[in-house]
Amino acid sequence: MVPNKSIHKASGTFAITLAATLLVAGASMAQQLSPDMQTAVAAANKEGSLTVVWPGTMLGGAKGVPDIEKGMEKMFGAKIKISHTPTGSLIQQGFQLVNETKANAPASTDIYVAVVNVFGPLEENKVLLPVNWPALLPGRINDSHVELNGAALKISTGSYGVSYNTRLMPNPPKTLEGYLAATMKGKIAVNPQGVGFDYLLANDVYGKEKTFDFLKKFSGQIGGLIFCTEINRVTTGEFAGFMFDCGPNEALRMKENSLPIDQILLRDHLPVTYFYGTIPRTATHPNAAKVLLAYLMTEEGQKLQWDLWRTDLDLLPGSNIGKRIDEAVKDGAKPLRIDAKWYASHPEVDAARNDMIKILREGR
Repeated sequence: MVPNKSIHKASGTFAITLAATLLVAGASMAQQLSPDMQTAVAAANKEGSLTVVWPGTMLGGAKGVPDIEKGMEKMFGAKIKISHTPTGSLIQQGFQLVNETKANAPASTDIYVAVVNVFGPLEENKVLLPVNWPALLPGRINDSHVELNGAALKISTGSYGVSYNTRLMPNPPKTLEGYLAATMKGKIAVNPQGVGFDYLLANDVYGKEKTFDFLKKFSGQIGGLIFCTEINRVTTGEFAGFMFDCGPNEALRMKENSLPIDQILLRDHLPVTYFYGTIPRTATHPNAAKVLLAYLMTEEGQKLQWDLWRTDLDLLPGSNIGKRIDEAVKDGAKPLRIDAKWYASHPEVDAARNDMIKILREGR
């Protein structure tokens, strides 16, 4: 058969057109990126990889990595290979980074997802790298999302509430006092570290004495101690509720799988916390880390966060967590926003924490 020259010619023309289109698209993408982001992406592509250590459920764990890689490449043209290793405790990981910094050793992770409890030693030992985050995504990231002079970026929100079994507790109380009812005795599980209760210790919330008085009454209602990763013990009916949980993430996922569970946000105590994206000063791939964290702040990145682990940042438009908080506010809730500045200004919380935990565990 004689080759069809017109087909070959058309194929060649198509290939040239496609290549030109991709080139223009790449140039257009570069033009849309801020100068700081263009610099970060170029440097990130030279680094080529990224090492991250965070809990297995956070951001989908290892399963979420391919989606994040694809998202960064599509959004920014960043071709970064991510290596993920799960960790158990974010707080313990923070102290590990402190020790690595003191030893001037490379950080074990390029990104540390931080919580406010550990910022004290991180700041004291200058563990974290300051970044001009608003310059990376102008008009999207603003000063309200950034703390510690650029060293901490709020990437998602945690709203502490009560995860409850919808069959055993079809009408859960909306206030702290409601859980002192005789019908609640022995039915409530709590976190052994007193998650959520600790913020009551702040002088401008309950204060130490009022908190201790409440917990001495509440301790009789406690049926057991469980961790936030054991919320399945609520769905099985071992406990009617878990107070306070570490956010709605697990309850929402289980509810979507037709399990009898949901989360309620209390009207008289609604702690709203944040997960912070930070970069250790001794990170091996700091530019790739900047690109990933900036991506998580984009509209697409926030949607992906919700898909991967049912949370996002309530300070950004369209937030799903924000809608849940807003619904509670309409019913009288007053969110207590626990950010780095708030935590640093309330040292009484840490000072009384151990005594609070003892009351929860021992009732005295």
